[in-house]
Amino acid sequence: MKSVVVAVFLTMPGLVLTGSSAAFAEVPFHAFATTGTRAFNACLYAAWVDDYCRNTVLWFSREGEYRTCVYANKGGKFPMIGRTWYNTEEYCRVEARGR
Repeated sequence: MKSVVVAVFLTMPGLVLTGSSAAFAEVPFHAFATTGTRAFNACLYAAWVDDYCRNTVLWFSREGEYRTCVYANKGGKFPMIGRTWYNTEEYCRVEARGR
């Protein structure tokens, strides 16, 4: 009898955690499919490249050097018009839904 009780107590936590894991596997943005997620991540990367190139290329250099930096880092796939440092995530979410 003791061995049955011990076996039940040892297997119950595993069964409870296994059964409830599906409840925690919720996707936060249901509107995003695989294509939307890829577009969102590509937009975030393009925004990062844009910020990196603007801050790395000296402010007194020519615009051509900025464009070369963006091209070399595989950015520029999304227009960054209207995006600021504060609204990047929301901007990319809107752009990803449009693609």
